[in-house]
Amino acid sequence: MRVDHFAYQRATRVASFGLAVQFVIALTLFLFSRFAGDTAFQFASYYAAIGVLLWLGLIIVFHQHKLERLEALEEDELAATRSGGSSVFDADDFGVRVAARRLRAMHNWLMPIISVVIAILLAGIATLMLRWMSSLDDVETINEFARTEYLGWAVSICLAFAAMAFIISRFIAGMAKQTGWQNLRGGAAYMVGNALVMIAVAVGIIFRFFNNDAVIEAIGYAIPVFMIVYAAEILLNLLLNFYRPRVPGEVPRPAFDSKVLSLFAAPDNLVRSINEAINYQFGFDVTSTWGYQLLLRSFGALIVIGVVVLVLLNTMVIVEPHQQAIRLRGGAIIGDAGEQVHDAGLMWKWPWPYETAEIYDVDRIRSLSITARRTRELQLNLWSEDLDGKTDVPLEPFIVKAARESSAADTNAALAAMNLAGRPGDPGHDDTASQKVSEQLALVDLEISLEYRIRRDNNGLLDYLMFGSDQVARRQRFNERERMIRIVTEAVVTQHIVSLPLDDVLEQQGGQLARTLQTKLQERLDDPAVKAGVEVVAINLMLVRPSTGRVAQAFEELPISRQAREQRTAEARQRVASDTATAIGDITRLDVLLTKIDEYDALRNDRSPRGENESQAAFDRRQAERAAGLERLRREIESRILQGGGSAAQVIANAQTNRWIRVIDQRARAERVRSELASYKAAPRLFREMRIMAVYGRVLQNIDKYIVGVDAENIAIDVDFPKLDPLLNFTDSQGEDPEN
Repeated sequence: MRVDHFAYQRATRVASFGLAVQFVIALTLFLFSRFAGDTAFQFASYYAAIGVLLWLGLIIVFHQHKLERLEALEEDELAATRSGGSSVFDADDFGVRVAARRLRAMHNWLMPIISVVIAILLAGIATLMLRWMSSLDDVETINEFARTEYLGWAVSICLAFAAMAFIISRFIAGMAKQTGWQNLRGGAAYMVGNALVMIAVAVGIIFRFFNNDAVIEAIGYAIPVFMIVYAAEILLNLLLNFYRPRVPGEVPRPAFDSKVLSLFAAPDNLVRSINEAINYQFGFDVTSTWGYQLLLRSFGALIVIGVVVLVLLNTMVIVEPHQQAIRLRGGAIIGDAGEQVHDAGLMWKWPWPYETAEIYDVDRIRSLSITARRTRELQLNLWSEDLDGKTDVPLEPFIVKAARESSAADTNAALAAMNLAGRPGDPGHDDTASQKVSEQLALVDLEISLEYRIRRDNNGLLDYLMFGSDQVARRQRFNERERMIRIVTEAVVTQHIVSLPLDDVLEQQGGQLARTLQTKLQERLDDPAVKAGVEVVAINLMLVRPSTGRVAQAFEELPISRQAREQRTAEARQRVASDTATAIGDITRLDVLLTKIDEYDALRNDRSPRGENESQAAFDRRQAERAAGLERLRREIESRILQGGGSAAQVIANAQTNRWIRVIDQRARAERVRSELASYKAAPRLFREMRIMAVYGRVLQNIDKYIVGVDAENIAIDVDFPKLDPLLNFTDSQGEDPEN
């Protein structure tokens, strides 16, 4: 290729196009992140925005190359017009070539400065991103990893930009193979970096379709790490450029030209390098041998066989004797009732991602801290020693009876007097009530640890999974299931220990008290209202002692907790009123509407059979009255809901509209069939042929046709039409009305 000003002019246009594409990608990602609310898109926009500076540097350099070539052309034309005479300027041509001097200065100073600025921006912004990500787990911050709800748009934008960036990078990498356009490799490398970032974000969003948010958060960490690695490579290239020997006439390679990303922009170079390395190691052209060529010819078949083997292996799951497993399809547990849990043995499933398997170690004993846990063991277990700062969380005491002589009535009276006592030092403080509370109640510090495992019966694992999820929320130490188990355990311990005197609690220590709590907790977890699917192995009481040093503080906090409870109750009632107003419009209609609904349910569930002395006519009349009553109540309920004008009324109105649409559609279809009945009776066979041909013409016009050049007698076609179970069956959750 002739390297003249036209070549550099084309390179300048290509660099300008790359700048425009880079700016569009960065702007689109940033606007989507702001309006749709997505942190991953915001991180990706930062990487794309830094690339604008890279393309701007390439435009400046290639434009200066163009000016230098024009200057050289003018100098050659001037030299050609001379008649052989000499000039004082011939002694130093470079001294009068201003464009050439500027070009050399750009390669010596401008490109390294741009590379350093890009590296600083990449590393600095990536560091800020990592610090922001690490602050998500800090309880003192309010940062939240935003996730957009427009998943379809997000995936489309990512895949579209990834495809566009990869195609452009491949095109620019092909141009960079020419001598004059070598500096375009840096732009191609950065553009393929855009594609990699977009593909990573798209993968994270695709996992969100399966309710997996951990992947997109991992991408949030991966993007700044990728930027730091890229910045480190730029600085390394800049350092190596200082020691690289200068070849006359060679265009220096800018430091931001990433050799790693260039492999993704031109993967054929990687394959060529591997072939050359293999030939060099063996000392002859291995790639030309029959074995290597056979491997190349069979590579596709080997890949197919490997994929088939992996798919077959993925359909088999080995369940160990101490494990149980379930099959999941779209997040739903698959299997008939009583057969959803698979015990030890071989379990078959459909390949991923259509179905997945979850294996649980049901025999493993899990430990859960119910109260505060000491961070280090005490050398001496002194009741007078303050535990502040020696536990992972502040230790909260439990309320017990102060003496054995205290009756249940005295204890309840003391608990009621706690609200009347008030805080010490307040104008309204009641010393008499405080004295009564201190005489009847006492505080005890407990360090409780629960050991449990999954129940091994048929529904144990299912109850365990339905009881709560394994997801750990931000700023939480426990997952949802563990938090619920802790709440239930704390409630059982509090209800039992409040009826025990302090002496009994201290005397029993971890013996009888722990066994009693274990029995009560197991009964509570097995309650049909809870159904935790947990077998309590042991309750360990590592610390049992009277509470010291914070008794007054605890009594001060109790009224505050009661006020907070009342505030939460008021907020809950307000939320109920708001939701009711949204649903039915007028909250004053709620009581009457609920009464009518209860009457309707009672009448619908009244399916008393025919009595022995009841005639058939009386039974039919009673059924007719029941049906009429149901219809009357239904109309009255719908009328009251429609009068309210809430969201429920909108649902009913939409249902009525959809019903009339379906009725009209079915009538139209019936009329069409009725109109074609005469044609069918006149020529049934011809009518069927016409209808069949119409179906063929409508269906087969978009289907590829193949002509098989084989004798039809030697062809056997097996077609399997399996019946696929629906992912979600919404009809199971709807009530069945025998009258409708």
